[in-house]
Amino acid sequence: MVATMAKPTAETNRALERQVEVLSNAALARGGRWFFLLAIVGVLSTGGMHLAIGGGHYEVPLITCVFLSFLSLLVWRTAAAGKLTERRKYLLLMPFVLSPHTLFFASWLLLPAGSATFLTGPFSFLLMLMIVLSGFVFDARFSMLAGIFSGALYFVAYLLGQDVLNGLAVSDPAFATELKSPAIWILRAFMIGFSGTVVATLTLIARKLAVSAVSEAAEKASISRLFGQYVSDEVKDKLIADKANLVGERHEVVILFSDLRGFSTFSEGKEPEEIVVQLNDYFDRMVEAIQAHGGVVDKFIGDAVMAVFGGLVPLDNPCQSAVDAATAMRVELHALNRRFAERGLQPFENGIGLHFGLVVQGSIGSNARKEFTVIGDAVNTSARLESACKDFPESVLLSDTVLAGLDAETRARCIDHGVIKVKGKAQAVPVFGLVDVATSRKWVTQTSRKSLGNP
Repeated sequence: MVATMAKPTAETNRALERQVEVLSNAALARGGRWFFLLAIVGVLSTGGMHLAIGGGHYEVPLITCVFLSFLSLLVWRTAAAGKLTERRKYLLLMPFVLSPHTLFFASWLLLPAGSATFLTGPFSFLLMLMIVLSGFVFDARFSMLAGIFSGALYFVAYLLGQDVLNGLAVSDPAFATELKSPAIWILRAFMIGFSGTVVATLTLIARKLAVSAVSEAAEKASISRLFGQYVSDEVKDKLIADKANLVGERHEVVILFSDLRGFSTFSEGKEPEEIVVQLNDYFDRMVEAIQAHGGVVDKFIGDAVMAVFGGLVPLDNPCQSAVDAATAMRVELHALNRRFAERGLQPFENGIGLHFGLVVQGSIGSNARKEFTVIGDAVNTSARLESACKDFPESVLLSDTVLAGLDAETRARCIDHGVIKVKGKAQAVPVFGLVDVATSRKWVTQTSRKSLGNP
């Protein structure tokens, strides 16, 4: 069966539009900055010419360059602040794109030769550059309108200066045609206007690419978030980083195995949805406790949790971290049970087994389906220790390999149960119970068993 992709929702489209607007603002901020620098160069050059050539009427282009620098600065800072919205594009950016025409119309009002004075000068070329800048808006209609308006205004400026141009004495016929032929000026205006259509076409392509890139990035982020709900962030990063090399790696780690007591009895007579809701509450608190102490959740097996300390996340003392996590899990469980009781729900009880040993960590499975996990005797031993919890007063059992890495204070909370034979292992395991600080604040006074911290 071929899966079909869901059509984007209105909310998704709005989110994409906002991202495109962000890209547009970033592009216009850079473009506006360069135009501001260009306008400053224009101010300095025209100002210098005005001072050097007295009576050359360079005050008009000087004032125009000052006006352009102001508009460029306004566009630059507005876009840099991310405030160049759809409405402001037309209120601010369209006048900016058309601003070079102010020189032609100011000349028509103020100078003897009118608009013809600077009609063939550098500002004519600036018109095309402005239309190119309009493409950064990622709006084809805007670029097309910018081209049409700019071409039309340029031709109007020609009409206003036509008499002056026709009155010029030019001996070269080709040059005379270039200056005086209406067809040439129509062609120039048409090229300016048509450049807007070209930029609009490129804008459509650029916009599609931008939307595609934004959509792909959003999809990757969504997949990453979804992936992170099924594996830990550490596992996800490992899979992405080592996708070409997922062979097993040997590590000495602590395996934490936790399981609920009497879960089958608890599930009797309850709706599956009710069980899942309560179980998810439990898992949320357990996972938080594990991750807070540097552990990585390997998997959920029904109502059981398996976590690894060391390996993917290097720890100074994985044994101490694992025992601290187990302690935090018990504290969180008792707090959670109080809330369950307030809601009239049955409380949970769990057991936790801890063992430190050598494992192989990597991607294991068939070609069709794999799982990133750890394999080794340490996993089996921790699972057997967890299973043995029901035979001892403590809810947390740990092996001597874990005990060896604990600080003195934590060792003082451990009670020696001697060497026991756990199910599935031929060799007996030295087992120690961790007194539960969540239920017994005066555990140090116990004398019925031998505490390692108080021999």
